[in-house]
Amino acid sequence: MNALLLETILKCPNLPSLPAVAARVVEMTAQEDVSLDELAKCIQNDQGLAVKILKTVNSSFYGLRTRCATIQRAMVMLGLGPVKGLALGFSLVQAIGQDGEDFDYVSYWRRALLTAAAAKLIADAVDLHDISNEAFLGGLFQDIGMLAMHRALGPEYQAVIQQAQGDHRRLVKYELAAFELQHPDIGAMLCARWKLPDELLLPVKYHERPTASPPKCTEIVRVVTLGNFIHDVLSTSEPANPLRRAYAKGAEWFRLTPETVDGIVRNVSAAIGELSRLFSLDTGEHPDAERILAEAESQIGRIAAQDSPEGEFIRNVDRLTICASETDSLTGVFNRTGFDSVMRSAFVLGKSRCEPVSVVLLALDDFAEICRVGPDEIDGEIALGVTSLLKRHFDPVGGVVGRLGPDLFGVVATGKPRAQVTELAERFRKDLDCHSQQWVVPDYPGKLRVTASVGVSGNDQWNPGGFVAPEQLQAASLRAAQAAKVSGGNTVRTFIPRMAA
Repeated sequence: MNALLLETILKCPNLPSLPAVAARVVEMTAQEDVSLDELAKCIQNDQGLAVKILKTVNSSFYGLRTRCATIQRAMVMLGLGPVKGLALGFSLVQAIGQDGEDFDYVSYWRRALLTAAAAKLIADAVDLHDISNEAFLGGLFQDIGMLAMHRALGPEYQAVIQQAQGDHRRLVKYELAAFELQHPDIGAMLCARWKLPDELLLPVKYHERPTASPPKCTEIVRVVTLGNFIHDVLSTSEPANPLRRAYAKGAEWFRLTPETVDGIVRNVSAAIGELSRLFSLDTGEHPDAERILAEAESQIGRIAAQDSPEGEFIRNVDRLTICASETDSLTGVFNRTGFDSVMRSAFVLGKSRCEPVSVVLLALDDFAEICRVGPDEIDGEIALGVTSLLKRHFDPVGGVVGRLGPDLFGVVATGKPRAQVTELAERFRKDLDCHSQQWVVPDYPGKLRVTASVGVSGNDQWNPGGFVAPEQLQAASLRAAQAAKVSGGNTVRTFIPRMAA
C-alpha cells in the first residue's frame, strides 16, 4: 500500500463529512441503552431529514399497512434499524450531493441505490431481516472511496475510471496498478473515521472481494455483492453474464432459485423510480425488468450454444467472478485449481487456432526469511503487491494471473510469442525489484526488497516436437524457475523445446 498517497487522499479537504445529526445518531445508537425518545428528538431537530424518513417508511418500498405520522411511531412499527439506516442514508446523500466536478454522479448513485434496494430485498427474501437495513446502507456507502480518490487525485483518477469503462471489477484492478490503493479500502477508512459500526464498514471494504471477508460479516458482504450483480443486470446492454453470476451466487450462498432472483430483479426495477424521487437523485433511465430478463434469456441461450475452444476458454475465465472455490480469497485472482483449469482451456484454444500459448511461473526469493522478520500480515501485503504488478504487465496482452501458493504465482498468456512473454516477464522482474523497495510495511526492520525467480515456457509451434499436454508446459516453466533460483534468483529463465531450438 502506498502510504504517502494514502495520506494525501485522507487529508484532502474536499472529502465528504458526515453531518452533525448523522454523527449524533451513530453515537447514540452505539449505546446499548439508547433512548428511542431521545433518538427521535435528535432526528426531528432536522425537520427536513425527519420528513424524508417519514415519506420513505410510508412508501411502497416498506409496505406498511398503517401510516406512520411521527419518528417515534416509525421506530415502534419498524424498529430502530430502519430509522437509523434512513437517517444515515439521507445524511450521506446530503453530504455528497450530485453536482460539481468532473464525476459521473448519475452512474454513481444509480449503482448505489440499485444495489442498496437489491441488498435489502435479498436479505428479506432469505430471512436475514436483522441485517436488511445494514445491507441497504452497505450498498449505498459501498463506493464512497471512489469519491474520495476522485476529489483527492482529480484527472489522474478520472483516467482510471474511464479505463475501467463502468466495470467495477476492472476498476479495482486498474486502481491497484496505478496507485497501489483501491476504493473499497479507502471507503472503509472513511467509515472508520465517521465511527460507523463494523456491520457498515466491512461490506464497504469487501464488496468487491467477498471471499476475503471475515466470517463475522460473510452474510452481509454476500448480500451486498449479490445486490451488485442485480445492479449489473439492470444497467448493462449485455445482462446475460451478470444474471448468470446472480443465479450462481444466489444458489451457492443462499439457495435462491433463478425464479426468486428474477423476482428480486423485477422488484428492484419497480422500486428504483420511487427511491430516486425520495432521495432526490438522478439515476438515469429506469430499467424495464421484463425486457432485460427476456434479453438475458436470449443471450444465455446463445452462450450455451457455443461449443468452440474459444467459448470454453472464455467461460472458464468468467468463473473468476463466479466460483469462490477457484479464486484466491486474498487477491481475488485464480488459485491453483482455477489456474490449472484456465491453463488447460488456453492450451486447447491455442492448439485449435495454431496460436502460441505461454506459461510464466515465478517463485519469490527469500520469502520465508522476509516473513520471519516482518509483521504477521506481511505475506498478504506482498501477495497483493505482486499480484498488482503482474496484472499491470500482463493484463494488456490478455494474460490470466493466478496465485498458486503463498510465494508462487503464475500467468497464462495466449496469442503472444514466447519471446514477447519473456520480455514482459523481465520487465515485471525489474519492476518488482525496484518497486517493492518503495512499499511501506509497518514494523519491518529496514527497507523491504522483494525479488523473484521467473520461469517461462511456451508452445510457438504446434508440432510433435513441442509440448503435447498443458501439464508439460507448466512443468517446463517450473524447471525454468528452479534454474533461475539456483543461479542466484532475481532473474528470468526460458525453457525452449528441443525442436524449436
